[in-house]
Amino acid sequence: MGKRELQSLARQHAEAAVLVLVRIMNDEAASDMARIEAAREILDRAFGKPTVTISQEIDGAKLIEDDSAFDAFTGKQPDLPGRRH
Repeated sequence: MGKRELQSLARQHAEAAVLVLVRIMNDEAASDMARIEAAREILDRAFGKPTVTISQEIDGAKLIEDDSAFDAFTGKQPDLPGRRH
């Protein structure tokens, strides 16, 4: 099975997969970790993963690295609300 066929198959089940995540998130009998992971997956799909910023100081010079620098280098531009492309 090629990549396109796999993506097509996954897309056919996307709605059911999201409904499973919503059910787990709302299931008070599920573990807290399961509910948190389900909520996180839903939010990541809806809004994209949050930007990670790393800051460190070397010899008095502050270095900051975040995902936007990596995105600019790789040409990757996630579709996030409010983010200009």
